[in-house]
Amino acid sequence: MGLAGWMKDSTEEALAYAQTLHPAGEKEDFYAKNIIVRLIVSLRNGRTKNQAFNDMSELFYEALKNWDKKKDGAMGVIARAWDAFYRWYDFTSVIHSAVKSPIEPNLTAIIAGLFAEAMYGCRKRLVKLKYSDYPEHHIKLPEDLDVHGIRQWDDDHKLFYPKNDGMGNVELYHWKPSVNPYKDQSFDKSLCQKIRMAFEPSWEARFGIYLDNGRFYVYRSGRILYRFLITRHNGQYRITDVEQSGDPFNDEYPYGALTNAMYSVERPPYQECPPPTLRPFDCCALYRGDAHNPYEPRTKEGRIWHGEKMFYNSHWDLEEQSEVARKLRSTLKGEQAKAVSHLSDKEFGLRLLIEQLYLKWCPMEKDFSWVYRVYKREGDRW
Repeated sequence: MGLAGWMKDSTEEALAYAQTLHPAGEKEDFYAKNIIVRLIVSLRNGRTKNQAFNDMSELFYEALKNWDKKKDGAMGVIARAWDAFYRWYDFTSVIHSAVKSPIEPNLTAIIAGLFAEAMYGCRKRLVKLKYSDYPEHHIKLPEDLDVHGIRQWDDDHKLFYPKNDGMGNVELYHWKPSVNPYKDQSFDKSLCQKIRMAFEPSWEARFGIYLDNGRFYVYRSGRILYRFLITRHNGQYRITDVEQSGDPFNDEYPYGALTNAMYSVERPPYQECPPPTLRPFDCCALYRGDAHNPYEPRTKEGRIWHGEKMFYNSHWDLEEQSEVARKLRSTLKGEQAKAVSHLSDKEFGLRLLIEQLYLKWCPMEKDFSWVYRVYKREGDRW
């Protein structure tokens, strides 16, 4: 029955397919089939736990809500499995809870696993840091299985990028409201779908996004950094309710995680963006549209030139970035304020973007003060 919820993306199609796999039998079997299929389809489509539960008709809603979890039979198993899934926070924790069931623990874990995989995925086992030196571990399948085929089938039927497929963690965070750099921007369904599907992080795109119980989370290498909602109004979508975690990364590099993740979503890795027409060079210290880097690539000048070229060939909004720089400048004091005093807000905003790029490319580098030094190209009149 659970297979039908994975094979079809709509409830009606999934129920019809389930009927071919398991024709209706006793009343309890009828309830069980409908509830499993409806819940899995809702969860696979990105609905929250409460939404998936409430999406069912009153008949099935009341049946699952009031069924005695201590009873044997299909509905008893489903009630215990849903309880284990509803109370916990990722694939690993759901399975750990389900196998503690005093009645039919194996079957309860299987059904709970269907719910958990629909919402969380199951490629990685996330572990709290107090139990492990690293938060995420790949789940290994038996060698005699067609692992590649299973993963490919999973990718083909995936409707969003889930929590246990990413490189996050399951630590407890205290979230606080954050500035939303996209508050005045709306986008269409195609970009919304790109955000939902996201991508597997790589060296070229290190900040990822996953969907968990209605919220989108931004992460990198075991760190959860931001979360936000996507709301719809008049056929358009907006990013709202942006919050940041207490991870110190956010204090060092404001907005870097969120803007980097969105940049990678809008422009898939390895895809170069065409340069906007008539974009001025007035904020670039060294780049003037050159086809090749006139400086040694590993020198400070070569790296600044390359960062400015990346900006020029992107669709970053310099006005928006200069506003970020202006707000950040107002918080700087002493040596930090002095280090950027020679830069205008637009120049400072551009250098912030360059720092974010090199932070992504060179995560082990600690000192980025070179980004904010004075650079002058020979032959320039200013």
